[in-house]
Amino acid sequence: MSFSEVFRVEKDVFKFSLDGKYIAYAFQNNVYVRNVRSSKIVRTFPAVDIVQYIEWSPDSKFILCALYQSGIVQVLSLQFPKWKCKIKECDVGIKQATWSPDSRHILTVANFNVWVCIWSLSDLSVKYIYNLKSVINSVVEFSPDGKLLAAIEQHESSFCVATFSSTSWHLSKRYPCDKIEIIGGLSWAPDSNTICIWDRRVDICRVLIVSLLKNGVCIFERQSMGVKTVSWSPSGQFLALGCYDGKIRLLNHITWSQLNVFEHTARIDSSVCTVYKEILVPSDSSIPEREKNNNDSSCYKSIFKVVAVRPVSITPRAKCPKELTYHCGVWLNNFSTCGHFLVTSCETMPATLWIWNVQAGILHTFLSFDKPIVDVAWDPSSLRLAAVSASTNICLWTPASGASVVQTPESELWNIIVSGIKWHPWGHTLALNSKNIMTLLWFTGVTEFS
Repeated sequence: MSFSEVFRVEKDVFKFSLDGKYIAYAFQNNVYVRNVRSSKIVRTFPAVDIVQYIEWSPDSKFILCALYQSGIVQVLSLQFPKWKCKIKECDVGIKQATWSPDSRHILTVANFNVWVCIWSLSDLSVKYIYNLKSVINSVVEFSPDGKLLAAIEQHESSFCVATFSSTSWHLSKRYPCDKIEIIGGLSWAPDSNTICIWDRRVDICRVLIVSLLKNGVCIFERQSMGVKTVSWSPSGQFLALGCYDGKIRLLNHITWSQLNVFEHTARIDSSVCTVYKEILVPSDSSIPEREKNNNDSSCYKSIFKVVAVRPVSITPRAKCPKELTYHCGVWLNNFSTCGHFLVTSCETMPATLWIWNVQAGILHTFLSFDKPIVDVAWDPSSLRLAAVSASTNICLWTPASGASVVQTPESELWNIIVSGIKWHPWGHTLALNSKNIMTLLWFTGVTEFS
């Protein structure tokens, strides 16, 4: 493993290109493009204001830069640096911008969800989608195969999910959502044939399943606390609902009934589950004992130690006065790339990670961190998990080798307290973000990249 140089970045505004060759990031009024292989700057583009969001086009030839404060979207070309494109919403501003799957259209969502504008970079035409409903997550979402666009519409007092063709932008079909009282969002299944819409109510667990193939709608409902997060398995066979009661409800894709329930309890009794606890140990055995006993953290390093004693007790986090009206729930709910494992975390126990074996229906691994977890991501190319907890350490977990720690390099100029991570599309590089700086962690030799 090795680290690149440290470079300045505007918070978490950075992203890898989908072809894996470059990483683009923003700092102040400039956008930089670096070669992932060498970390050298390839292009520098000026922006008219501070860039708040970056997105590569699917063909990796263009970069979308959203300047939400100014209501502007700039489009940059890596192949033709002098080519310029600027999109501006003069009336109501922009709250969201994204690429279409063909890399030749840009969709912008106006503030207050007034409309969605579809801007063509080829013939400079503009089309609109109206009557949008405000939801928690993205207002519009493309199907994984890129053929359809789904949007939640509101017509008087009723709601529906509308699908549009991503080539002609014509309406394909509308599906009523009368059984959902407060729409929390929508999520496409990996096969692009099913859409899940969940209710945002805290006091009831309710999701609506729309089948595009069967042209039908079914509903899953439980008299328990509501849905906070939704995640599809890569095969589309399972739908995991992270709820406000600290439980994961696993639905099957045949009958959409409950297959299993994973619960985040304050006590672990299972001897099958491997428990890891983050502890501090002296970083060097040659350090004198009097130096080990002081409070200098530089004398120590973090490791994850296996805990064999059962039961393992976890102390739930107490709410502060400002959070008394806030409903805690499962904030993390993600399947591994292979779909065999599900990683979860609950807000009542923010310093813990739970890794479930989906097929066996058991808790496989439990990790207890020293600080609350801030970001977790699966390797897109292999069965490997990375997690950070606002420290200088990156926790890496695999079923074969367990939990290990990689520490960011020490420097007199920079102190890399990792607060965000993003995997390279091929999994050989991990981008580490720390406030206004970032670095790249290479897992293989730089010369080995293809």
